[in-house]
Amino acid sequence: MNIHNIDTAHVVLTALFFVSILVSIRFRDIAKRNTRRLKYYKSQISKEAHLARLEEYQSSTVKKKNVYYTALTGGYESFKVPEYFDPTFDYYIFTDDKDLKVFEPFKKILLDKSEDDPIRLARNVKLNPYELFFGYEYAVWVDASFLVRNSLEPYVAKVERANADLGVFPHPDRNCYEEEVAACLRKGKDDAAVIEAQRGYYVTKHDIAEINDQPLLVTGIFVANVKSDNCSIFFNAWRNEISRFSRRDQLSSSFALYKTNPSYVFLESCPDLAHLNNKYMFEIFDHLTDTDYRIPDYLPEINQITKLKISEGPRSKKAKLSK
Repeated sequence: MNIHNIDTAHVVLTALFFVSILVSIRFRDIAKRNTRRLKYYKSQISKEAHLARLEEYQSSTVKKKNVYYTALTGGYESFKVPEYFDPTFDYYIFTDDKDLKVFEPFKKILLDKSEDDPIRLARNVKLNPYELFFGYEYAVWVDASFLVRNSLEPYVAKVERANADLGVFPHPDRNCYEEEVAACLRKGKDDAAVIEAQRGYYVTKHDIAEINDQPLLVTGIFVANVKSDNCSIFFNAWRNEISRFSRRDQLSSSFALYKTNPSYVFLESCPDLAHLNNKYMFEIFDHLTDTDYRIPDYLPEINQITKLKISEGPRSKKAKLSK
């Protein structure tokens, strides 16, 4: 055998090996490669760039097969308009404020105020994607406090490639349900008696060890496969726990995972790339920093409003927005 050919083959195989390693590192996490350099990035997009992105979105002829949705209830926050508009997405904001200024390309959905608690009202929207968005493929929930800086389509693609029911983020600070219980009690996130009653039910009626074995999620953003029956079963179980116990949805997400066993992928494998530290994708404006957000009132304001009533429990036939 020709020694020259053997050496060439070794060189080619070695090169391919290192290329495969580089590719796996490059695409293992969607945000990791950009987060470090944008760690302290704070400024919002310019007016000209924002308008150009809106024009590009509106001129696109790509099928709108996915949906971005958020809710703003109780007047706690201002409306955060994404800095990037994905051409495969329709955009919805649900609100109980008929006077809320909403900008293109969003559709404004006015909620019936039959629910006295604005947080629970928002939860009923958040945990109802499979009924609200019949006819779409994937729904991406984004909390109202989040400013989305870049495309969310890579996250949807990650769920689609895995043929998963859900795309979620692991919690960056806590690991299990009971750690979240302790944190909620310490921070006064809800009525202590309600939180304790929920935990007591899980301890006496279910396997608390298995519930604690489920990953603890941060649920400010998730991707739901609305075509999946397993996805609908999961959200039904999650909504049911919210209606029975604490309005703090992270306290029931682990139970819903345990109860229904949906398939899921982590949108970022590293908890450090969850929302708070993922500056490439998100900027979070909480109640204290909300005044720092510059409302993009240069974008066209929409006037059309769709009214909707959502039930407190699962399987509401009235709550549906078809494509």
